[in-house]
Amino acid sequence: MLKKVISVCLMIFVGLFTVQTLNNNKVLANSEVKPNEYHRKYISAMDTDFSVEIDVNDPKANNYLEQLKRSEEIITNISILTDNFEGYDVLGEPIKNVYYINNNINKKIEIDKVLYDILEFSLEVQVLTEGYFNISIGKIIDKWKDLIDPLANNNYTEEQFNKIVEEIKNIPIIDNGIVLTKENNKYYVLIKEGVKIDLGGIAKGYALDEVENYFKEEGLVSYKIKGSASSLKYGYNLNNDKGYTKVGVSNPFGGIYGYINVANKTVTTSGDTEQNKEFFGRLYHHIISPITRMPEIDNRIAIIVTDSAALGDALSTAIFSMDKKKLEAWGKQNKLTEYIIIKSDKKIINNLKENEFVNSDGSTNIIKASIFDWLIISGVIIVFGVGIYYISKNNKSKLSNKEDSEE
Repeated sequence: MLKKVISVCLMIFVGLFTVQTLNNNKVLANSEVKPNEYHRKYISAMDTDFSVEIDVNDPKANNYLEQLKRSEEIITNISILTDNFEGYDVLGEPIKNVYYINNNINKKIEIDKVLYDILEFSLEVQVLTEGYFNISIGKIIDKWKDLIDPLANNNYTEEQFNKIVEEIKNIPIIDNGIVLTKENNKYYVLIKEGVKIDLGGIAKGYALDEVENYFKEEGLVSYKIKGSASSLKYGYNLNNDKGYTKVGVSNPFGGIYGYINVANKTVTTSGDTEQNKEFFGRLYHHIISPITRMPEIDNRIAIIVTDSAALGDALSTAIFSMDKKKLEAWGKQNKLTEYIIIKSDKKIINNLKENEFVNSDGSTNIIKASIFDWLIISGVIIVFGVGIYYISKNNKSKLSNKEDSEE
């Protein structure tokens, strides 16, 4: 009997040791991979910090100094054009940027093609999102930014605060208030009374896309282009056989929710965790719904994985303000599948593909472990079961013999 018990225990131990060894080998293989080395450029623009990184092992990285310089020029140019502050060129002439447009109501203004393209794309996304992304509500956004400004002395009574909110809700949103035209290879914009353009929800992403387009023209394949932590674009990781770079997803309620495997994709995030302020038991933040003219509080974070950073920026802004019912209907209609929503009630909607997401503990989910590992685990369970069966059978046999002898 003792020999059988020892044999079963040894078999179980060997099985478990085999599984653990396989898992340890996987960890060891990953830990042996040396981190990539990059040529880097840090750029301050659009009130945020950009970084552009080119893998030193990229075959086309021999011209990296010029490539990083051109990247900075692209980002800086888009920042100047989309800026809501007054600017002047080297000749002292006013720059025809967003500030200039907003201060010349009902005037047809010739603008740079880059700015025209950003405005045109923004209006297309407004239609796509059924108005949940809208660049014309700058006056409403400004009011909310003033309210949640951490440096402002907004010591309102609840009655005063509610009155201000009602005033904001009554600010009109102008339909078709931005008019774009082309004439003889020149580009024009006219905005109507009541419109104030705000490109804060798309400009960073558009800049990332333009830098990537330039990199592709240069033949680069391995790079990282970041607009703070909310707009992240990754090429192909030469140090990973699948090209993945692992991107962490913070949980607004604490810790890391998990990781997204990204290759030739963009991860964009909209959330209420940074620019916010609490009034009378409710959190107010900077992402304003064009539908309600309010900061909505159903969600804490919206993350989208897309090819285009500009589209991702705009869509994450839009779906952040959608409630569950609207998101499900709109997402199904527009085939939106690659996103994560962390809701205010701590529930999580994760629609990423199986190979894209890894839990914070390193696993994917309960059914995503490798088949080989599961076969081994199943074998251990079977061996364990057989062992228990034989022990039980032996005990019954002994009990039966004992009863026979007593008779």
